[in-house]
Amino acid sequence: MPDEQKPEGSEGPLPAKDEAAKPPVKPAAPAAPAAKPVPPKPAAPPPPKPPAVMMATLWDGDLARVLKERFGDRLKETSTYLGQNFIVATADGAIPVLEYLKLEADFDYLVDITAVDWPKRAERFDLVVGKGKQQCGSNE
Repeated sequence: MPDEQKPEGSEGPLPAKDEAAKPPVKPAAPAAPAAKPVPPKPAAPPPPKPPAVMMATLWDGDLARVLKERFGDRLKETSTYLGQNFIVATADGAIPVLEYLKLEADFDYLVDITAVDWPKRAERFDLVVGKGKQQCGSNE
């Protein structure tokens, strides 16, 4: 068609019918950037420190001596730590010792009671009891 006007800037010939039906060619995708080196994993933190060992000392007061005489091998230990006296009794000695402290040694209130589970130990459980006296002064 000779009298057709061409748009400005299109000096070239019109595309053939076959070429017009083809989809336009997409430009090539840009090249992927080079993989960055993976930094090494940080070192694992050191294991936690084991708990401090309680540095108890022998408690050899009057009450400790009476308890040892009265309960013998049912008491494993009489010690003191940071000014607090304590005893360690066997399972079958715990109730008799507590009864003695209440009824005969005048310990008149129970401060606290709890238990500790030691799963890897043969005797897994410890019963922890705190007793006191209402009067001022030493719990001895």
